[in-house]
Amino acid sequence: AKYRDSLFQVIPRTKFGAFARGAKVVVYTKKSGPHTRIIDGGSGYLCEMEPVAHFGLGRDVATNVEVYWPDGRSIARPLEPSEINSVLEIPYPKDEEEVTPTVEIECGHGFALNEFGRCTDKDECTQFPSMCPSDRPICTNTYGSYKCRAKKRCNQGFEPNDDGSACVGESS
Repeated sequence: AKYRDSLFQVIPRTKFGAFARGAKVVVYTKKSGPHTRIIDGGSGYLCEMEPVAHFGLGRDVATNVEVYWPDGRSIARPLEPSEINSVLEIPYPKDEEEVTPTVEIECGHGFALNEFGRCTDKDECTQFPSMCPSDRPICTNTYGSYKCRAKKRCNQGFEPNDDGSACVGESS
């Protein structure tokens, strides 16, 4: 059976129906987590940059989309399977419109739904304190994941930097 790579495009609109230049679009997927695009206004003379957020997902599956407009308004909603491999236009939310989804959203590995209906990074190091093996006991949370590192030994007057890769002068 041949697999077909999925492509997804999002066009956020302003309250007047124009392209929402400056808007941020985040698409969450089951395997690779969040993919972020900014709707750019173009950058030069005769620029013909299309004001569309393009997402090439391969064989990954998009689960939900969040759009953040420059004025602070936002909307989050799940994606239907029929919307993949299509162009999705997202209108500016009306004042009375519910901007938090009422159905369960899948955020993907390393992310969890917060109380506002948005996907946020899980802190695996805090959630599971003994996550790392004894030879690499220092856990560092990263966006969508975590890293384990060895405890760096430093000479007197120095301490390990944040990622444990080098020794730096102690701060007073």
